[in-house]
Formats: sequence, structure tokens, C-alpha cells
Amino acid sequence: MDKQTENTEFEMKVETFINGLKTDFDESPERHLNSKYNDLTLETKTESNWSKTLTMKSKKTFKNHYDQKVKQRLYFGFHDFETEEKCNQAFDTLMKCLGTDCQTVNWGDEKTGLKTTPFIYLKTEKQIVFCKISCEHKNDFWEDYNGPLF
Repeated sequence: MDKQTENTEFEMKVETFINGLKTDFDESPERHLNSKYNDLTLETKTESNWSKTLTMKSKKTFKNHYDQKVKQRLYFGFHDFETEEKCNQAFDTLMKCLGTDCQTVNWGDEKTGLKTTPFIYLKTEKQIVFCKISCEHKNDFWEDYNGPLF
């Protein structure tokens, strides 16, 4: 499918969201260490109309769980699908292999032992958005995070 030259509403929301973070974060070329899981599944095993994967690195440091001074890193992925059916198929693909040990997760089932980094996945009718952090970077910012994307 040819890429439209005009940005979609979703793309504009993503760019507005990212620009809103730039007061406290810079874009970074690094990828999450476990990027071969989940987010790579969305990138390689699904067909999205448009996607963007990026890392945002904080301008300020904080002390992580190991008492080291580090910069907060947020690993984002944004995926826009042509139809609700394609989005649902992509989400099903993701749920069949979630976490670093590739567990199947059924919607509504409670899991207590999923081996993975902390993450949030948001799914709408035609979009999937995720944010991940490294385990040792889980801090108050992560707990309070409530992005204005949707």
C-alpha cells in the first residue's frame, strides 16, 4: 500500500505526544535490550499501515534500584492498522507470545508469573501503542505516568 503524503490523525497525535515529552526527554537511537520480544513481533509479524518505534531518554538523572545514577529511558512503539480486523490479528499475535519466555495470555485471565520488563500496551480499534522501561528504572515517574495520547 502506498504511504499517504498527508499525516493521519493518529500520526499527528503521536508527534504531539512525543513533542510534549521533549521538555524532559531527548530522542535516543538505542533500543530496549529485549527488543526481540513483543515490540519486534509487532514490527515483523504484523502488517501496520504506519509505525514508529523510539526511545526517549530523560535529560535529568535519578538513582536506579542499584543506587546508580542513570537517565530514565522510555521505549515506545506506535502501530496504526488499516482495519480493526488487522489490529485484532496483530494483538492476538502479540498475546500468543508475550514476555521473554513467550507465554500465551488470554484477555481477562490473571497472570502472576510473566517474565518480562514493565510495560503498558494500549489497544484501540485500529492502533496498538506500548511503552516499556528497564526493570531497574521503575520509579515514581513510571508509577505516575499517564500520557495524554488518547
